[in-house]
Amino acid sequence: MEFLANQLNLSNSPTHRALDDTNTTVELLDLLIPKIKQHSQKRQEVVSKYGQNFEALAQQIEMWKNDIYRLRPADLLGKILVESELYRYYEKDGENRTENLQKLVKMFKNKDDKTLNSYVSLRNILEYTALSKNIDHISKDNNQVLLITIHQSKGLEFDTVFVAGLSQGEFPNYYSIKDGKIEEEKRLFYVAMTRAKKSLYLSSYLKDKKGYTKEISQFIDDIPEEYIELE
Repeated sequence: MEFLANQLNLSNSPTHRALDDTNTTVELLDLLIPKIKQHSQKRQEVVSKYGQNFEALAQQIEMWKNDIYRLRPADLLGKILVESELYRYYEKDGENRTENLQKLVKMFKNKDDKTLNSYVSLRNILEYTALSKNIDHISKDNNQVLLITIHQSKGLEFDTVFVAGLSQGEFPNYYSIKDGKIEEEKRLFYVAMTRAKKSLYLSSYLKDKKGYTKEISQFIDDIPEEYIELE
């Protein structure tokens, strides 16, 4: 919602405070609903004309969705590549294209956490692949600062690590706190801290862009005092 508010230059912006979020939602809907209604007839015509062409694909996707809970991620990907005929399609482009698909299946297999059920493991792998952007291929000899997410940092180590945004309501985020479900974010915080081999810097901010006061993340408070130096 924050992205849409910025892109559409809304006068309101979400802050995870009830009134601000409600006002932003109302303004967003007031802007978008007329545009949606304006083109509804055209959308119906397109669906009526071409919808049946996608019925077979929709049925196939539904079958693959059911397989998510039955097959491990690499097996599911291999099945999709064969049944969708993507593998056969790229065979005509030469060995390099099919080799890339094989590497993708291998990566799914290597990243598969067998301690998790197949669905959760697949979700984690997809998050990793969506965020990776070739991080694994970055040379350690390059003189550069690497700006990445915690998900991207999994499996990597650095001499010095800076973790930003450690303010309550941001990390852990507002909804995790509200729903009492912060264990996943606590696990990610542990991942972030353990990326550092020599020095670890944890930072937070005192006020958000709306000027509201923010407290330091409860995760920092959980660290024993002898292991942390506050500045």
